Amino acid sequence: MVIIFGSNLITIEAYLLIFFLALGLNLLWWLSLSSSILFYRNRDNPARLKSKCSLIIPYRNEAQNLERLLPILNEQEFDEGIEIIFVDDRSSDGVKELIDRFSFRAGITAKSLRVEELPKGISGKKNAINLGIENASNGNILLLDADSFPNSRKWLRNMNRGLESKDIVLGISNYEQKPGILNQLIQLDTFLTGIQYLGWAFLGLPYMALGRNWGYKKDLFIKQGGFKGTTTFMGGDDDLLFQKLKSKRNWEVRIEEESRTSSVPEKSFSAWFRQKLRHLNSGKGYGLGPIVLSLTAASNHFFLISLLGLLIFSCWDLSIAWPWILIRYLFVILFLFLVQKRIGNRVNPVWFPILEPIYWLFHLAAFFASLPASDLKWKENFQVRH
Repeated sequence: MVIIFGSNLITIEAYLLIFFLALGLNLLWWLSLSSSILFYRNRDNPARLKSKCSLIIPYRNEAQNLERLLPILNEQEFDEGIEIIFVDDRSSDGVKELIDRFSFRAGITAKSLRVEELPKGISGKKNAINLGIENASNGNILLLDADSFPNSRKWLRNMNRGLESKDIVLGISNYEQKPGILNQLIQLDTFLTGIQYLGWAFLGLPYMALGRNWGYKKDLFIKQGGFKGTTTFMGGDDDLLFQKLKSKRNWEVRIEEESRTSSVPEKSFSAWFRQKLRHLNSGKGYGLGPIVLSLTAASNHFFLISLLGLLIFSCWDLSIAWPWILIRYLFVILFLFLVQKRIGNRVNPVWFPILEPIYWLFHLAAFFASLPASDLKWKENFQVRH
């Protein structure tokens, strides 16, 4: 078969070569990142932890979530006692009084701070974290969002263990499963973010952190100037700060179930779209991150576009395309199934062939929408998520 474009001739065989190249690159992307996650293991020393930690929870108008979170924190296991610092960024829902009334068990020291006026030139969340760190009594700092709930009583101990021998600890945070296509798209987004975030880290190229579940040494934060250099971005309290703090191997990832948290997902497409805009806006300052993210998007977009082209150029002759479509999706669904068991996501594999093109179209729209400079506000009730 020959396709004619003006004076140029393209045979179906030539286009098949382009399609096979796209397919091979895409499967290589899935294989390399998936295998790095599947073969990673945390190697722990079972000895008693020697270092205390300070857990900082910045929030704004999070009464409902904190009412759920406080009892979970009160059940956390620890060796040497813990300090929990709640920092209220100008809430108007009376949430600080809820925290002040809560009675923590012995060994947990709670501090409740409040920001009355936001200084110029810094976002509310970064300012709240700064205030928390200034008031932290311990050298190990853990960060948790008010709408992010530990999956285990061992969460705090496991995350703090990562700071025993490293300067930075990175955790996993998935979203709670809800009915509907929006939640399935959020689950897919979280999975694809996770496979990039973890896969590249295990390959020795870490580029981001999840602000709702990570930590670092207080001394390192101070030595590197804190958030200086990241304040032009509304987000970046995690990704951009990680770019500043990391060195060759001063970080560790905690991948086990007991180190994960689960977060409340967005409830509308518009809210999720705004969330993606914030992340893409912060991504402009990643350093290595844009290259990594571009490779990921290019790999998947190249495959989907070449697949569409193959269908068009073959006059929708499915006998040419369908075996390769089937092979690719069988491999990807296998990777999806295995990696999800490892990191705890909840994408329905049956829906993946339908969700994938919708997701990448959505992602492409968010990318172009994020290009103009814009005043991306910290959401009224505060969340900047991944």
